[in-house]
Amino acid sequence: MIFTSTITSLHGASILAQTQTVMKLTDGFVYQMDIYLPSGSQGLLKLAIRDHKVQLYPNEQSEWFFGDGIQISFPESHELNEEPFELLIRHFNEDTQYDHSFQVRIGFLTKDLFIARFLPQLGAEQIVSVLKKYQEAETIAKQEQLDISRSELLQSLGVGV
Repeated sequence: MIFTSTITSLHGASILAQTQTVMKLTDGFVYQMDIYLPSGSQGLLKLAIRDHKVQLYPNEQSEWFFGDGIQISFPESHELNEEPFELLIRHFNEDTQYDHSFQVRIGFLTKDLFIARFLPQLGAEQIVSVLKKYQEAETIAKQEQLDISRSELLQSLGVGV
């Protein structure tokens, strides 16, 4: 899975007037982090990513990612195993005239798929198990949707369910 969030940071802010954007995920592992800072912000747009109250990226609490026309990419293996399953993106834009946007992309795997991908000796059994679970869940979801559609059709025809 790849979670993506394009965020616009309003002009005229400072470190004292940060905005926090929530990026909803699920339980599992972040295995890749990509941050794209398009051209134009001239280093005035700053951001940091947190898991609850702990700053993850950059690691140093007093530091911020910034740049102009750059992509920051790095492999990661951060587990989200407690609710809420989300990352918090703190940002501010010191530009006095223009709003600036940036994009955060997160490569994400469930725990089973992470183990299968990065611990291949466990991979085959894990992959088969996970695929069966997804297939069963998909079959149940399809059946529920069919039941809802059937019920709606019967109601529209005036037939009791």
